[in-house]
Amino acid sequence: MSSISTQITISGVDYSSYIDLESVEVDNNVIMTSDTMTFTLNLNGELTIPKTGNEVIWTNNGVREFAGIITQIKETDIGTDLSYDVSVQSYEFSFNKRWVINYYSQMSADAMIKQIVSQFAPSFTTNNVQSSYTIPPQYFNYKKPSDAIKKVAEQIEFGWYIDYYKDVHFYPIEFFTSPLSTNILYIDTDTVNYKDLILEYDISQLKTRVYLKGFKSRIGTPVILTYKGDGYTTQWNLGYKPSRNSGDISVTVGGTSLTVKRDLVDGSPGQNTSDTSSAYINYSQNLLRLNYAPASGVTISVTMYYLQDTIIMRENPQAQTVAIANDGQGDGIYEFAVTDQSLSQATIDAANARGDMLLYKYGYPQLTGSFQSFTQGWRAGQYFYLNSSRRMGGLNNTKVFIQRVRKKIVNSNSNGAFIQYDIEISDIPYLVQ
Repeated sequence: MSSISTQITISGVDYSSYIDLESVEVDNNVIMTSDTMTFTLNLNGELTIPKTGNEVIWTNNGVREFAGIITQIKETDIGTDLSYDVSVQSYEFSFNKRWVINYYSQMSADAMIKQIVSQFAPSFTTNNVQSSYTIPPQYFNYKKPSDAIKKVAEQIEFGWYIDYYKDVHFYPIEFFTSPLSTNILYIDTDTVNYKDLILEYDISQLKTRVYLKGFKSRIGTPVILTYKGDGYTTQWNLGYKPSRNSGDISVTVGGTSLTVKRDLVDGSPGQNTSDTSSAYINYSQNLLRLNYAPASGVTISVTMYYLQDTIIMRENPQAQTVAIANDGQGDGIYEFAVTDQSLSQATIDAANARGDMLLYKYGYPQLTGSFQSFTQGWRAGQYFYLNSSRRMGGLNNTKVFIQRVRKKIVNSNSNGAFIQYDIEISDIPYLVQ
């Protein structure tokens, strides 16, 4: 271990000498919820008490180990002084101040991420959003920006996080290497980068076939609905959930085509009552609305693709073969079902991708482990390789992913401090709970 230069600032003021450094803990995990930091503060009446909403930055040897916003301060009277237990969330707390309410047409995932950030978290940057694949249209109805990005990332098996400089990272899962110089941990000979390595194989959540249900996809042939004007009605129930794809719904009144718009987004009842060229679709309540009441006997015609209840099955034959070999009998099929309304869209591409991801996540015996390190630079989402001739019967550059990193300062004194990283790993990139 080597000593480190530690500084913790609150709203730009150095509070390091007033913080019990050995109380400092940071939790960073692959779920991509907010990282958290906690510490204890004793001011001795010499500095101002921090406030919730203040910014905290922890730096070691010029590298940020954490940055975020104070969300809770707990005061305790310890007799000779007042002590403060401070809880901090990373910048995702600020990132989620506004919620996403928007429809995005088909585009590349990275373009969609940049639009979400620009529209709903404009104080954040997207310098590390990597080029990616095209995804189907997405509709977010009061979603946190972090949840919207997570949904996009899961569809193409990308990872994402917000760094300690307020920049959004969006990247292929196998993108970030570890701080190991060769990105390989030579378990049998390395005496510097790790200690206390525990490894485990587990099949308690093994699943090789998945049914996805509870969502809707677009029918193959559009339906035609007709209504008759009566001189006072301006709204009609469509009876189906319309597809949001551009061109999937058209409306005519008396044979004249109208421009289809989104109700309560592009216009609201009582607005633009003189506009007779627009038809408004309420996709939540499955309604058609006009700004005026067609005369008695006038035909209102709607041609649309709608979304119908869908169930699909995906399976992993390779994983089933491995299961047969391990079981010594049977067909290797371990079934489970997932109900997910958010998969509703025109195609079943997102459902297929979700099923394949789950089968990758649960399809094989999982190798997990934990170890401690004093090497700086570990974070959740990195990957590296394990190499050993004796552990688990031999590990020949087995790829593992870091699922969780917990940081704490140990053995702090006047000469400096030491950071211990408690690291959890898995041979799959997703957190299995």
